[in-house]
Amino acid sequence: MQQRLSLPASPSGPPVRVGVRGFSLAEMMIVIAVIGVLAAIAFPSFTGVINGGRLSGMTNELVASIQIARTEAIRRNVRAVVCPSANGTTCSGGANWSAGWMVFFDNDRNNLPGGVGETVLRYVQGNAQTQVLASTAISAAPGVLVFRPDGRARADNGALLTGRLAVCMPVTQPADNIRNVSITFGSQVTLTRGNGSGACAAPANPAP
Repeated sequence: MQQRLSLPASPSGPPVRVGVRGFSLAEMMIVIAVIGVLAAIAFPSFTGVINGGRLSGMTNELVASIQIARTEAIRRNVRAVVCPSANGTTCSGGANWSAGWMVFFDNDRNNLPGGVGETVLRYVQGNAQTQVLASTAISAAPGVLVFRPDGRARADNGALLTGRLAVCMPVTQPADNIRNVSITFGSQVTLTRGNGSGACAAPANPAP
């Protein structure tokens, strides 16, 4: 398609005509095809970035909860518990922490909230995109993380905890779809990434 525009006549001659050319159908089809190719290349990478952000966000929430429990146990000279919870008022126990978790003081040492002075310090609600799964050292009875006044997480028998929580998304983008939060020697927290080939499963206990 071509149009002719007339510019005002110059003092010394007739009007000047300038051609204005639009896009042809073939050119528009080429542009659309190029945009489609670029979108196909960029979409998986963009998805990986979004999923990676979700994994990091939930992992940060989990680590922050563990640190709060440890810090407050030392500061208040009491037991502080981190447990799986879907509502922020009761502990659910078990290996699946995906619905959320809570941090509270455990003055009566029964690993349950609701006692006198047992303030809930933090509650994090889970989401539909991420899963949080515990290793056997954490999921075994009583199924909670207990930090004692010395700042160390211990089992009921007093042994220092060596356990792991895995934050996972059942996706292949990013390839490292797992964030492992490992607790060793009762207080040392380390973060590592894992490739679950698009699947999520309860993690193994870390090596002591």
